[in-house]
Order: sequence, then C-alpha cells, then structure tokens
Amino acid sequence: LISEEQAESIYSAQRRGWSWAGWKGNDRLLTIAGGGLGPQGGKKIEVFGFTEETAISVYKEILSYNAHFYRGLPYLMDLFCSYLEKLQLNENIRGKASFLTSEVLLDSQRQRISKHLGEVFDTYGVNDGGSNAMECEAHNGFHLAHEIFLLEIVNEENQRLDFNEEGIVTCTHLYNLVMPWIRYKSDDLAILTDERCPCGRTLPLIKYLKGRVTDYLTTPNAVINGTELCNMINHLPMRAYQFIQNEKRTILVKIVKDIGFSKKDEDFIHGQIKKLDDHVNINFEYVKDIPLTKGGKFKYVINNIGRKKTHSLTSKAKIKDKPKICHIGGAHSVHVSDIVEELDKLGYEQCVIGYFPPEMNITPKHIPVYYFPYKAYMTPEWKQHHLEERLRLFLGEIFAKEKPNIVHGHSLDYSCIPVWMAKEKFGLPTIIMPWSIETIRYPNKIANYYEKLCTDSCDYFLTSIPEVFKLFQSYYGNIPDNKCVIFKSLINLSPYEEDRQITTKPRILSARVMGELYRQDLLIKALPYLVKKAPNLEVSLIIGQNPDQGKPYFDQMIRLAKSLGVYEYCNFIPRSLSQFEFSELIKEHNIIYAPAMHDVGFSLTALQSMVSGAIVISQACSFSSELMIHKKNLLKTDLNEQSVRETLLEALENLVPLQKKFIRENKKFKMYDKKYMLRNLVDCYQKLYSLSRKPLQFIE
Repeated sequence: LISEEQAESIYSAQRRGWSWAGWKGNDRLLTIAGGGLGPQGGKKIEVFGFTEETAISVYKEILSYNAHFYRGLPYLMDLFCSYLEKLQLNENIRGKASFLTSEVLLDSQRQRISKHLGEVFDTYGVNDGGSNAMECEAHNGFHLAHEIFLLEIVNEENQRLDFNEEGIVTCTHLYNLVMPWIRYKSDDLAILTDERCPCGRTLPLIKYLKGRVTDYLTTPNAVINGTELCNMINHLPMRAYQFIQNEKRTILVKIVKDIGFSKKDEDFIHGQIKKLDDHVNINFEYVKDIPLTKGGKFKYVINNIGRKKTHSLTSKAKIKDKPKICHIGGAHSVHVSDIVEELDKLGYEQCVIGYFPPEMNITPKHIPVYYFPYKAYMTPEWKQHHLEERLRLFLGEIFAKEKPNIVHGHSLDYSCIPVWMAKEKFGLPTIIMPWSIETIRYPNKIANYYEKLCTDSCDYFLTSIPEVFKLFQSYYGNIPDNKCVIFKSLINLSPYEEDRQITTKPRILSARVMGELYRQDLLIKALPYLVKKAPNLEVSLIIGQNPDQGKPYFDQMIRLAKSLGVYEYCNFIPRSLSQFEFSELIKEHNIIYAPAMHDVGFSLTALQSMVSGAIVISQACSFSSELMIHKKNLLKTDLNEQSVRETLLEALENLVPLQKKFIRENKKFKMYDKKYMLRNLVDCYQKLYSLSRKPLQFIE
C-alpha cells in the first residue's frame, strides 16, 4: 500500500526531473508502452510490440496528437524508431525530449531515439521502494530525489559500500507511513559517486546504473555485464536478440534476424563473447519473435543459474606495485579508451579527465571519468573567468581523491595546462602526447605560452614519429633526446595475419572524421567523376571520435552529397566506432581515404589500413615517408579537388594490381602490433614510477 503523501512526493520529484528537459505543466506528453506505464496526465498509446502495420498506426496517432514530449521503455521506443527508418516515415515528429524508464538504456538506443523523438533523458525508479532518480541536461548520471527517500549501495551481506563501489540498490522511502519499507532491496546494480555534476545541482548522483543482478552472465572465467555486451552488438541488423544461460559453460543466443543479417554478424557476436571468456560454448537459435515480459518489458539476458557475490562483478583486483594513471585530455577518444582498456586488463588503476563530456560507451564503466572544458584557454575568457585558478582547484580535488602516481596528457593542444600543473603544482611525474605539429603553429599567444611550459617540464614526450619530435625540439629548444619515447597507437593487427582477398568492386572508406581538416568534402566532390568510371562504387563515411564535435560538418557532408546527386552511393555512419568495428570496416573496403592534416591521426588510420593490405590515400607531407618506412605502400595526394580526384581515379583504374602490390608488402608493418607498443608504454610508466613515489603534495 502507498500513502497519498508518498504518491505525491514521487509525482513531484518526477515532474521536477522532467522540468530539467524543459517540460512545463501544459505540455503534451505521449506515453508509448504496454500495461506497465500509466499515461501520467497525457495520452497513452498501448502497444506490446511493433510490426510494420503497428508502427504506421502509431505514427499516424503521433502526427494527430503533436506531442511535445515522449515517454516509454527503451526497447519499444527504439524498435518504433527503427521502423520509422525502415519505412522512411520522414515527417518530423521529433519532440523536445523523450523520458525513458524501466529498462537499462543502451547507447545505440539513446542515439536513435534522440534522433527521431527528441533528446533522451533516462530515468530510474524503484516504485516498490519509492525511489526516483533522473538525468539532467548534462547526462552525467542520475540525480537522486534524496528529499523523499534514502538510497544505499550495499553488498550481499547488506553492508553499506563507499562511493564508487558497485553494489545493490537499497531504498527506504521517508513518507510512506501506511506500509513502510525499510531498506527495500531492488536487485539493481549501481555505483554512487560524490562527484559534483557540471549542471550545478547538488542532488546526489548515481554515476552508473548497470541493471539487475540477473542481467549478468556467469561463465567459468568471467562475469559478463549483459548491458555492456548489448552495447557491443546492438548495431547489427537484428530485430531482437536475447542471451539465455541455463548452465555455466553454455550461452544460448536467440536472434530475430533483420534484413542484411549474415554469418559475418553471427561470427562477430561469437567473437565478442569469446574475448570475454574463451572457455564458454555459444549456441545460436534463430526465431521469429522474442516475447516481452508480462509487464511489457524486454529482457536481453535471462540467467537461470544465478551468480556469485557482488564483489565478483566489480573491477579487477588492483596490483599494488603498479602506478595509478590519470589520463588527461581525451575522455571522448577511441584512442584513449583503447589504452585505458588495455591497462585495465593488466591491473592498472586509472581515472580519466576529459576536455569534452565523456562518451560512457567507450570507457570501462568502473573507471572514474571527470570533465573540465580545457579548451576555454584558447579564448579571451580564460583570464577573465580566472580559469587557471579554477582548474588548479579542480585538479587538486581529483588528485586528492584519486591519488594518481602518473599524469598522462593525450593532447598538447588541450592538455598542456593540466599536465603542467600536475608537474609544477602537485609534483606528479608527467607524460605528454602531442597529437600534431600544427598545435605549435597556432597564432595564439596564451596557448603557445602554456604549451612551452608543459613541454619544458614534462618527463616524457610520446610521439609516433621521431621527425615530429625533432620539430618540437627545434621550435621550443632545450628538449633533450632522452625525453622521446616512440609510441604508435594500440592497433590490434591480429585480424590482418592472413592476406586479404582481392576484390574488384571498389569500396572506399573515409575514416574517423571530426571536422573539415580531414576534407571529406574533397572525396564527395570527386564522386560524380568516380561513379562514371565505376557505377557500382560504394563509399562509407564515419563521423569520427566525437559525434557532438563532428556533427555540424558531418551534416554538411550529407547535404553536399545530396546536392551533387551522389548520396545513394554513400553510407554515412553517425557514431563512434571501437577499434574492432573499425578493423572490420577496413577489411570490407579496398580503398581508404585518409588525408588527416595532423601526424598521429594520419598514422592511426593509415598504418592500420595499410597493414590490412588496403590501398591507402593520404596527404603528401614531410613525415609520411618516415612513418611508412618505405615509399611504396601509399598513394599521396595534395588537398585540393583536382589532386584528390586524380588520385582516386588512379586507385580505381589500378584497383587489382595495387591491391596485390600492397598485400605483398603489408607484412613489413607487423612489428607495430599493440602488444609491442603497450610494452613500450608500460616500460615508460614503470620508469616514471621508480623516479618518484612521493605522496601527493601542493607546491606553492
């Protein structure tokens, strides 16, 4: 039983959370759900699944209702949006926001629902226990309505856990005097944080919500988070899927195929599970439908064998003789997430500080991620707003809490100030990885000033290309040779151990683009000429490592392709890709367009593509010959329309002989596998750790 006071308090907390998305009392709210969710004062369309007919019917109802806000379960809302795409129902029905509840939200679901129905605000409630928590506009976790209930994170012995420790959500509502629940145990797994949200609200935060205990698969050598597994495979062409475990050594994967699903997709799922535990058997069953629960929810994981204690689900035991690393400057970056993930496997404790709000899907969930807008120092507001002092205080709080032994900066451009502070103000050993020689050429005196301070003070200087290090030495002076550590990105070259097959259909991949420096426009402008030569041409274009940062340029490229009449030849991929997904794409394409204007971005894409045996087209620059070791395995272009068009035409006209030549020569790059580079990086960390094990200090 629920008292009126409890019902009113939950209702009020819910409305307060909606207001963070801009909701007002007279806005039209449309709920799309089965029997479990009420209309909440608006209109409800009751559905328990979607077919093409159901989707068209709901679409027509939405057009007549003209909703401002949507509410529903992630699975159903995402399925509806997939039908909008499939049926090309293009009339704009996007509202101001969508409120999702009752299921763990997958990253791909958030992206698709945001695109079609409005910015997603995830919500969390344990209605039996009276709890309520919602995302704000910063999307940095769930703010708890702690005025009305007490939430604790406990282990299986009901002992309260500290901040940043994963455990079971336990709720006590403070207003239900009719039938009180004391420490209602939900079986949901979550992590509380004492971190302050960038929005400025002081309500406590659930940093990560991992779903129910039963949303895990328990295999002989791993405890697999079902939500994270779903995030790895949810982009595949499947209408629905479900993992079922009835015994410890076997996982059954049920799949409802969508158009385009193939054996390659089954192999991808098989490989993702095998990476987590190679000793588990995986069976596939293809079905016509997977039913929802009685409450109208969808269960991605059914675990019928239970699991071990909660502590087995938390991060790996940390090895005390290894330094703790604080990464600065790339919470959004696939490159940084790869390093963090590999170090995590080796038992390194870590935290990340980013200059963009983090993409939670590419950083291991148990590793703390913080955010500070470092790019502000590029503007006049840097001094006006006393941001240097604010940054020093911000770093002091994080360093005092996380107690790192080493600070690793992943961009001289953005990380120079915090890395310099880490060394000079807090006495921490530091490493800097300059992404580009272009950073030292900016006509920005403030940026140049701090970059020089950082470069002079840091202990090590990681670079892919010795020639670039020499340019820094020449520019700044007094940088000793022994500061340079050669480090290329952690690219897994194992998929390329076998020679790729020669293919005659031209498929071009334009890789990892975040803005106009990468000149996708030159590729698109060349397409009207290319398709005359090869009418069966296909082109794939990726938005890059930070979808928010790259979206304006990416949308511009879509408009350009449509205006030139070549949109039908293009596949635009509007999300970040993991290294594994990127590897798969490279293997499917035989021409890689990679004219990045800075050195490390160039080497990442070009090296990985060349090792695969693909024909790589990149910018003609002073360091490209050194990077590639020899001059044969690369087509160079200048960044203008004529040069790019002529280089692409050369690749098309010589498609088969160039592939044969590049495949023959690709074995020369196998030495740059990530195991080799990871060893270089770890050796560098250990040297720094041995230099100083002093406690954290602040140096006046």
